[in-house]
This record gives sequence, structure tokens and C-alpha cells, in this order.
Amino acid sequence: MLVYLVKKRYQFYRYTRHLSLSRQSSPIVENVQVKAAAIGSIAGLAGSLVGMGGAFISLPLMTGVLKMTQHTAHATSLAAVAACGAGGAVGYVASENVDWRAAAAISMSGIISARLGAKFAGSLDGAALKKLFGAFNIAIAPSVLSKLKVFKSEEVEARQTGKDSNPGVFHLMSMAGIGAITGGISGLFGVGGGSITVPGVALASDFSHYKVLGTSLGAMVVPAMAGVMTHHCAGRVVWRVAWPLAAGSALGCYIGGRY
Repeated sequence: MLVYLVKKRYQFYRYTRHLSLSRQSSPIVENVQVKAAAIGSIAGLAGSLVGMGGAFISLPLMTGVLKMTQHTAHATSLAAVAACGAGGAVGYVASENVDWRAAAAISMSGIISARLGAKFAGSLDGAALKKLFGAFNIAIAPSVLSKLKVFKSEEVEARQTGKDSNPGVFHLMSMAGIGAITGGISGLFGVGGGSITVPGVALASDFSHYKVLGTSLGAMVVPAMAGVMTHHCAGRVVWRVAWPLAAGSALGCYIGGRY
């Protein structure tokens, strides 16, 4: 009986101490949310200017500044990618620079591969995921640097032919292939996949520079949401960070896409 009472007393002590620490940590939680919103805004603004979700900026800050694990950072980042894509696309829609047929083709194949990528991410340990993400950034660096050259050559050709792509079956199949690749990358790394989508769409279409960016942003929304739900079911999304991060990203992407 005495042992039972001591055990109950100890459990009550731990519970009251937990409540006390929770109250004391509320300013820290608020601070984390403010930082998350700031990170989202910066990443969203930078991402929309190059047709990306901004995760190439937000992910290092989430693991460094917010002290998140590699898995939770990748999973939570996808919520911001979806918000950034939506916010940026709204800005480009206002100037009629989103081709919805191409965006839909990319999205439909991207939904499936994004879920597969998210599941594969969960099978890796944090160190392996971090190394893969680093290798991915190194691998796509040339494609990011070559974007301006791709845009310039495509726009010159578009002016010479006087057309702005009218998607046919083969064209939409090409877009679906791009979506299958970028969706898997999105689910795995928590990125928008714009580093591949943007040059891919530019090369596979006669779209203008701004329409390529707008279409790429619009296409990343639904696959990112599919990846988020897969990660959420596995308990890897930190929603108290995801909401302010997503809000900041949407705002930054809208400003970048509008202006």
C-alpha cells in the first residue's frame, strides 16, 4: 500500500511538473512559430522568382534554426511547398501565365510518385536522407544555372514561330513524365521539384518565361498535398511549424509571382 501511494505521488509530481514546463515554454513555441513564418516568407519569395517551392532555402533553416530532425523537416516543408505553389500560382493567374492543362498533366502523375517518395523517405534514417538531399542539390545545381539560357533560347524560338504552345497529346504526355519524376523527388525531399520542372517545361513547350514559372508553381500544389498526407499518416508533420511556415510561404510566393 505504501509503495502504491509513493508511486501515485511520483506520477502526480511528474504531471504537475510537465504542466509547469509547458507553460514556461510557451514563449519558445511562439518564437518558433514566428521564425517559421519568417523562414516561409523568405523561401517563398525566393522560390516564386525561379518557379520553385523555396525548400532549397527553408530546409537548411528548419534543421539549423528550428532544430528539427531531417525527417520532420522534409515532411513539414511539403506543407509550405503546397502553400507556396498555390500563392505563387494565384499571382501568375492574375497575369494569365498559368497553363492549366499542362499543370494538370504534371499534377496527376505527380500525385502517385509523391506518395511513393514520401514512403521511401520514411524507410531511410536521418543521416542517409541528409546525404541524399545534399547529393540532390549538387546534382541539380547545373540545371538551375542553365535556366536563363534555356529561357532565352525558348523565347527566341517562340518569337520566331509566333506561337505559345497549344498542348497536344504528346505534349501532355511529356508533362506527365516530368510530373512523375518531380513528384517522387517532392515526396522524398520535401521540395517543390521546380529545379527539374521549370527547365523541363521550358524545353517541352513554347511557353514564355513567366508561363513556365506559373505553370510549374501551379503543378506542384496537389502532389505536395499528397506527400503531406502520406507523411502526416506516419506522424512526421509538425503542424505547429507547418501552419506559419505555409502562411509565410504563400505570402512570399504571391508577392514574387505578382510583382
